[in-house]
Amino acid sequence: MNELMGIGKVFIQWGAMIIAFGLGTMAAGSVLILLGKIFCGKQIDQALGFVANYINENVR
Repeated sequence: MNELMGIGKVFIQWGAMIIAFGLGTMAAGSVLILLGKIFCGKQIDQALGFVANYINENVR
């Protein structure tokens, strides 16, 4: 029974880490897009959007 609890805790920790990492990359992507809009207008905004989408699709 104790071994099962230990395994469960490890799974929960890994799940939390993966979720946090995914949210972090999404937040970073949206920040990059915002900065691109503020500083450089449309072309860089589109490039950053493409990069952010690529990261989001491949991280999951």
